[in-house]
Amino acid sequence: MADTPQAPADEAARLEALARYQILEAPEQDFDDLARMAAHVCGTPIALVSLLDAERERFKSRVGWDVTEAPRAISFCSHAIQGRELFVVKDAAADPRFAQNPLVLGPPGIRFYAGAQLLTPEGHAIGTLSVIDRAPRELSAHQNEVLVALARQLIHVMELRRRLHELRESNSERTGVQRALKETEERYRDLFEGASDLIQAVSPDGRFLYTNRAWRDTLGYSAADVGALRFFDVIHPQHRGEAADVMQWVLEGGDVDTAQLVLVSKDGRRIVAEGSLSCKRVDGQPVATRAILRDVTERRRTEERLRVSEARTRSILDNMLGGLITLDGAGTLESINPAGERIFGYRPEELVGQHLGVLLPDLPGQDKAAFLKNEFPKALGRVTEWQGRRKNGEAFPFELSMFEFDTEAGRHFAGNVRDVSERHEVERLKKEFVSTVSHELRTPLTSIRGSLSLLASGILGELPSEAQEAVSIADRNALRLIGLINDILDLERFESGRIEMNMGDVELQDVLQRSVEAVKGVAGQQGIALEIRNPGARAWADADRLVQVVVNLLGNAIKFSKAGQSVTLEAEQKPPFVEVRVIDRGRGIPPALREAVFERFKQVETSDSRDKGGTGLGLAICKVIVERHGGEIGVLSEEGRGSTFFFRVPEAAARGGQARAS
Repeated sequence: MADTPQAPADEAARLEALARYQILEAPEQDFDDLARMAAHVCGTPIALVSLLDAERERFKSRVGWDVTEAPRAISFCSHAIQGRELFVVKDAAADPRFAQNPLVLGPPGIRFYAGAQLLTPEGHAIGTLSVIDRAPRELSAHQNEVLVALARQLIHVMELRRRLHELRESNSERTGVQRALKETEERYRDLFEGASDLIQAVSPDGRFLYTNRAWRDTLGYSAADVGALRFFDVIHPQHRGEAADVMQWVLEGGDVDTAQLVLVSKDGRRIVAEGSLSCKRVDGQPVATRAILRDVTERRRTEERLRVSEARTRSILDNMLGGLITLDGAGTLESINPAGERIFGYRPEELVGQHLGVLLPDLPGQDKAAFLKNEFPKALGRVTEWQGRRKNGEAFPFELSMFEFDTEAGRHFAGNVRDVSERHEVERLKKEFVSTVSHELRTPLTSIRGSLSLLASGILGELPSEAQEAVSIADRNALRLIGLINDILDLERFESGRIEMNMGDVELQDVLQRSVEAVKGVAGQQGIALEIRNPGARAWADADRLVQVVVNLLGNAIKFSKAGQSVTLEAEQKPPFVEVRVIDRGRGIPPALREAVFERFKQVETSDSRDKGGTGLGLAICKVIVERHGGEIGVLSEEGRGSTFFFRVPEAAARGGQARAS
């Protein structure tokens, strides 16, 4: 039940004062205008001018609620007249006085109420000017002040009418009526002039009868300019048809609570204004249209920018090559982009609202819920591989990387999905190829090379010089092919993790010395001097694999150095790493190729493979070995002055003890 307050102490005098005003039941323009202004300033859908008699609350003017009265027992006004301060209910549903009130539970669904008392000069509260919203909220201090000021204006209008009625009965008081009219007009003018909204009054033939300061400042016209203007002079040419329709509707008797007018300023700026329009009538004939507008140009620009941004984002998501899904905190699918639809074979309406588990296969012995609970966190911020299930039941592998984000509705997740079925198939074919090379090609090549070596050595008899040269070339090419096959096999074994790394505390002096010994013969033949500097560092590494890396780098440095030049080996402690550098004084590497040289079969010049030898896989193998150590490899180079290849691996001090890693 609604909480009904006791009648105020001055109830009898209050009802007598209300009766003196002789307020008519029919709507009146002045009351309606002030109610609309209250709703507009406070930004509420409902505004009421209420008068409270002994049994009911009568709505003299109403905006947004087409009801003429309500029982006093359930009225908010009966509470408001108890005090003399603005009466505010921020959330009626949470207020014990109103939580069960029919006006809260039913139409109009009051949640917020603010009522300014209509106080007579004697101090009796005969009603309220109130604003109502269907959602909890608060008014700003400025809105509170304006609402109270409008309530005072209502009393001034009522007082003026009461006095006018009395003065009509006595011609001797005619001067007083004129004075009161002038005072009221001045109050209205002061109120409208100081308003931040754009206020205008226009005659039926389009002349401006009144514009306030905010209207003139916004459109850039002086008061003198306005006198020569017509209504459509300030309407944007592209929107005059819309404005004409609105004005015709208002002139024919329709009120517009929310309308949009697109104006044009004196300097040509486009201004979007939004507000209410009404028509003043005398003896049933229109004499002026009134509008209270607000400049919403910047808001509309912001809305348009947001719309464009959302459309661009949607276009990006719709045209992504990879799939994208979004989930709520419980793992329920909220959206999927077209690429994701193609990957899984579902339409969006078939997935939205379903749990993520619908995209996973049912594997024997696997608890899907437990699997998701364990694996889902692992996908946050990194790429993980999952088994998925398409709509047709086909199982397939996909990569998933998740990230989380927060909204007003709580925590959500988004995931990038990439179908890796083709990649897996390529890897399978590659393994088959490597197996074929290993078993079907390397063995006969080794046999061929052995036969060629016998021929070249003369054991099987002396050969003519031309034949000897041909056999030597064939022997070298067979050796090169065997080296290429061995490199391909090594690279594949490293990448598949099938080569064990025997990690331990390694003296780099020993690694560098062994490497120099391995290439010393080749360097001597080409007249290249080798030197070792600062070899005392220690690393946590596989010594044999480090030798393989250094020998490869030394071999390249020797190949691209000229006779008489030197190649330098350096080792330096750079905690938590040690760095090894191979420095040559050769031709250098162009900037565009310094990263590419670590790719498979990449040569600085296309003729290098023919002129200098090599498979184009050596640096790729070095990169894999160093990265298996948890290190990095790179090159610094200056064309015409040489190159410095370097790699870093963990120092021994950073990794105590002995270990064996696969």
